[in-house]
Amino acid sequence: MKLSPIPDYSSPRRLAAAASIVWLIACAAAVVSWPRLLRTVGDTDDALRLTMVRDLVAGRGWFDQRLSRLQPPTGLYTHWSRLVDGAEAVLLKLFASVLPIDRAEMAMRLIWPVLWILPLTVAVLLIARRLGGGRAVFLGMVTAALSLHASGEFQPGRVDHHNIQITCCLLALAAATQRPAAIWGALCGLATALGLAVGLEALPFAAMIGVAMGLSWAFRRSPGRVLVAYGAALGLGALGLGALQTPPDRWLLPACDALAVNLAAGLGVTGAGLCLAPALGERWGRLGRLGVLAVVGVLAGAVYVAVEPLCLRGPMAGVDPELKAVWLANVREMTPWLTLLARDPPTAINLAAPAVAGLLGWLWLGRRADMRANPAWLATGALLAVSIPMALQASRSIQYSLWFAAPVTAAALVDLADAALAGLMVPAVAVLVAVTQVPGLAAGAAAGRAGHPSAPARVAQAASAGDRCNDTQAFRPLARLAPGLVLSEIDEGPYILADTPDAALQAPYHRMGWGIREARAALGAQPAKAERRIRALKVAYVLNCPAHAAQSDRQGLAADSLQKALDAGRVPAWLERLSRPGEPLQIFRVR
Repeated sequence: MKLSPIPDYSSPRRLAAAASIVWLIACAAAVVSWPRLLRTVGDTDDALRLTMVRDLVAGRGWFDQRLSRLQPPTGLYTHWSRLVDGAEAVLLKLFASVLPIDRAEMAMRLIWPVLWILPLTVAVLLIARRLGGGRAVFLGMVTAALSLHASGEFQPGRVDHHNIQITCCLLALAAATQRPAAIWGALCGLATALGLAVGLEALPFAAMIGVAMGLSWAFRRSPGRVLVAYGAALGLGALGLGALQTPPDRWLLPACDALAVNLAAGLGVTGAGLCLAPALGERWGRLGRLGVLAVVGVLAGAVYVAVEPLCLRGPMAGVDPELKAVWLANVREMTPWLTLLARDPPTAINLAAPAVAGLLGWLWLGRRADMRANPAWLATGALLAVSIPMALQASRSIQYSLWFAAPVTAAALVDLADAALAGLMVPAVAVLVAVTQVPGLAAGAAAGRAGHPSAPARVAQAASAGDRCNDTQAFRPLARLAPGLVLSEIDEGPYILADTPDAALQAPYHRMGWGIREARAALGAQPAKAERRIRALKVAYVLNCPAHAAQSDRQGLAADSLQKALDAGRVPAWLERLSRPGEPLQIFRVR
């Protein structure tokens, strides 16, 4: 049977069809997996986001953003974007117009992450086309589908903010790598502004994309109007979105972990400077233009630092070092990749294999002089190269590596297919699957033979062993009691808010320094001392999950602490057990 060559999908119609195919595959997978949404509200971030969306739908004001049920009486202003709450609330209300509210919420949780797959895939395919032509679009379709399988950020129930940030970052990169046009410059600026309004984890990538836009003008690869469109969209978008999502009484408060006045002012200066740069340097040579861009960058950085010098220490500036040691260092998405490799080799390799394939593909393409002169190759490779060491510091950055690699891998395989595979489709797809999927599968098989199952297998084992502490069903006995303040392990806080009317003393968020310290002091004290602390905090209930006795938040606690006593089933007399033996969550009332 004669094998077919790799088809050409360069036309806009075929590119749109390829993106639609990936999206339809994702929709089908979402429909198949939706029943698990009935069991739990997701991870901790999904649970807290869902709580905020419910409050908004129930009538809470747009700028009434203080979470009074976290660490009362202090409450909490999160660093999260209200824009995400609003968009999800609109979608929930649309579904509620034709469905009961509980079903409408399920539909929103199912559809929300899937909505972002279409623009994400379009961005991947646009970059692939710039790197490898129409045949790379076809292979990019396959790569995008495989990347969705590896990435967990677009699965049903993911209503937090990571999927939006990844999509905005890829859209900005795609716009920056297209043939120069003002519309692409504006799209790049808007996507960057929206991504930064949602969260700052992609800030280094946004800065690099901005540098690429500036250098394109400085080296006369794009006209000044493109830079003006980018600067205007970035500056106005950041100022407008920042004002829209921030309560007016907090407009002048700086922050290092969100789009606050300091970053908004810096981006405003950047936008204004880029709008003026072509008028100032249009007739100058390359060095003059680079000088103008350098002045704009220095001024923007100076404004950012002048408003809040503490931010020189990074987005986590001001976080108590003790919290970093006892909690933040054990957050999975903040775990260095090498640590993840030691703990869970199959998962680590499954995430890293596509990124490594992309980096090797980028180097393969770089052997060609015409490719080394391609701005898309330079920009995509730079972001991919930077994302890998970032993943070595925090494994969540590997999600960006995975998506930066997708179009590069597709383009490299087109080139490789021409050189060694006669340009045939089936062998090229086989190589693609081999380099991105086989390493993770092999690592999983090896771990299974060695008695170290992968993360999904361990989750299944934990569930069968009784670890159902995050299930909605487990919280129903607590929800039926009179509302009160609950002391629990740190990760149960968001579920308490989502599944009960109660308040939680602590939750896994770095702005909750007071609540986390007080909760750890109480749980880490001997029962007699813990009683005094708990009564002073006006705690009504103590919640414990025996299945989590080996969890990282127990590290450093004394053997005679309240937490260790509860894990071992030793209940002090001042606590009244309200749960039946064997229930996942053990509920105790302070007598």
